[in-house]
Amino acid sequence: MALRDIVIFLVVAIGIPFILRNPAVGIGYWVWLSLMNPHRATWGFAYSFPFAFVVIVATVVGLFLTREQRGLKGGAVAWVLLAFVMWMCFTTLFALEPDRAIKMLERVVKIMFVTFVALYTLYKREHVTWLVLITALSVAFYGVKGGVFTIMRGGEDLVWGPPESFIADNNALALAVIMTIPLLAYFYIMSTKRWIRAAIVVSIGLCAASALGSYSRGGLLAIIAMSAFLWIKAKGKLWLGLVVVLLGLGFYSFMPSKWEERMNTIGTTSKMHQRWAASRRGPC
Repeated sequence: MALRDIVIFLVVAIGIPFILRNPAVGIGYWVWLSLMNPHRATWGFAYSFPFAFVVIVATVVGLFLTREQRGLKGGAVAWVLLAFVMWMCFTTLFALEPDRAIKMLERVVKIMFVTFVALYTLYKREHVTWLVLITALSVAFYGVKGGVFTIMRGGEDLVWGPPESFIADNNALALAVIMTIPLLAYFYIMSTKRWIRAAIVVSIGLCAASALGSYSRGGLLAIIAMSAFLWIKAKGKLWLGLVVVLLGLGFYSFMPSKWEERMNTIGTTSKMHQRWAASRRGPC
């Protein structure tokens, strides 16, 4: 067993007693394991070990061992979400490809189960803050790593996510990284320490580079939309707009010609999809 495998096992094992005493810790562990997938960076037994399952079992056990007052949060939205899950279970019975549909349903049901456990477990503002922070850092890890990779390789090679994970595909990774940037911006606003703010700014820039380095056309559109949204919500629109434009021009000039050629196919792809959709509709 390699050193990385031992480290992952120790980190999870050490956390089990804390999870049993405070189930909210288990939700944080599960999010970290599911998003960052640290076990996918190993080569031994830890690679396929069900850490997330062990953690969520410990979390549920901890709910029975502790006596803190809890309740399902979310109000009507939570019940609508539950109804939507039941609807997905029902429609899967009529799926055109049952094998693929059932596998996807199993994945969705597992996620929704933990979602409802989290809605029942988390009851403090600190819980939500830590959950958002863990979510942001788990994905930003690959954003920073992919950004450094893109810069060092001159944008010649595609950036991929951890293997056999939700963000393994380049498009999925780009979307996740871009969704993380507003979360990092939130912690930039909340932080008062200069070195933390500087680290967040660097991380945001590297996450943007990672999204571009994924060669995802949808990622490019998403980062443009996200930048526009942040600019609308920001107070210093002039300075932020100037920074975004300069960064955009810098990354555009930095990326190789094959990246530009791929991005130029966005309009072509859209037209091909329109023609395909028209052929599917048939004559009116």
